[in-house]
Amino acid sequence: GTIGPPYNDSVAVFAQPPAGKAWSANQEVIARVFITDRTGWASFKEVECLLRATIAPGLLYLYEVLFSVVAGTTYIQIMRWNGPVGQSLGDFEEIAVKSDWTGLSDGTYVRGRIIGTTIDASTSADGVNWTVLLTGNIISGAADGLYYPAAGAPGIGFWNRDPLNGANETFGFDAWAARNL
Repeated sequence: GTIGPPYNDSVAVFAQPPAGKAWSANQEVIARVFITDRTGWASFKEVECLLRATIAPGLLYLYEVLFSVVAGTTYIQIMRWNGPVGQSLGDFEEIAVKSDWTGLSDGTYVRGRIIGTTIDASTSADGVNWTVLLTGNIISGAADGLYYPAAGAPGIGFWNRDPLNGANETFGFDAWAARNL
């Protein structure tokens, strides 16, 4: 990570859809968070569920449902990255944000889900019973009409604004899955 903007999250998406199928426009990513140490963190660190992502040379389009893992800096955001890599490092739109919530604990499940034009961010203690914490409509205004990825693959991402202030190996996902809805 860097002290942004521009931001340069580490991202990975499924290269291939499930056997014999294509990725649906309606999809979800579910992941279990691990956090081994929060002491001394005074920076931004995020785990991310990616939806409808397209990555190609010089190109990155996606929707991102991100969750802060830092105690005391608890936020959730739904974002859209808008395209050419040289531009997308600084070319993104915030669709929705929530700042006041209890935050994540080690072992919490997070979910990013998109159905039609609605994206939601949810958490669960057991990976079965979900609480929707934030919902956004991707076609909510003039800016959202500029780019609307109707297809793409699910994935995951991470961002650590300052790797020297809380090592990368102190947070992340220890399990994750994606599926068509």
